[in-house]
Amino acid sequence: MSLNVIRNHHFSILTVTKNNQHGLQKTAESLKGQTSRDFEWIVADGGSTDETLNYMSEICKPHLILHGPDQGIFDGMNKVLSASSGAYILFLNAGDILADPETLEHLQSLARDKNPDFIHGDSFEHDGATIRYKKARPHTQACLGMFTHHQACLYKGEIVRTMRFNLLYKIAADYEFTLKFLKRAQSITYTPKPLCVFEAGGLSQQLRKQGRQEQFIIRQSLQTCSGVQNNLICAGQYLNAALRDLMPAFYWRLKRRG
Repeated sequence: MSLNVIRNHHFSILTVTKNNQHGLQKTAESLKGQTSRDFEWIVADGGSTDETLNYMSEICKPHLILHGPDQGIFDGMNKVLSASSGAYILFLNAGDILADPETLEHLQSLARDKNPDFIHGDSFEHDGATIRYKKARPHTQACLGMFTHHQACLYKGEIVRTMRFNLLYKIAADYEFTLKFLKRAQSITYTPKPLCVFEAGGLSQQLRKQGRQEQFIIRQSLQTCSGVQNNLICAGQYLNAALRDLMPAFYWRLKRRG
């Protein structure tokens, strides 16, 4: 599909993948089951050497496929963002799925009723064996870190298409991106409903320490809090990670309650 084709959809679902045909198939099946069809699906494939490209071209057939080497996941996200045309943008990478078949219909209703710049909600997190509910924190607590998974964040297209992910950050670029977006957002809506099923075990969780270090630098750079507060937040994140590892049942009870 040519980038010059005029598209007019309420949502742009943007996906980045590389050598993850199985994950991409899960995402495709989730989108296929949506009751709302008012979306375009754009996929950036970072040069897969498995059957991903054939699967997209012959079976799932996204509206647009961008294929070729990139500088990592956030470079791929910049590419699909540049190619998008929807009124609202949702990043849903290979392996991630929407929470239920009515998710887009629910978001569409919220968007039309309130026309907010930003919508966010709760999420499920799947670790391969268990699916757990994770309640979002208020967006006003963004200085503490991502208040929900970015797959549960809906960005207004006319604002977000003027932005790009900072490739200096390998793990927390989505955090900086969302903080900058929130500074520009005039209206924000929270929906107390899970919007996505996040597939755990990805790069951000494998490299949690690097992610926390990047978040520290981001808060410092954007001056979202004082130096003392930044250090306290960082310490709290370390304790939170330890609680998740050592007392997972207690950790998830707290997360479910928010």
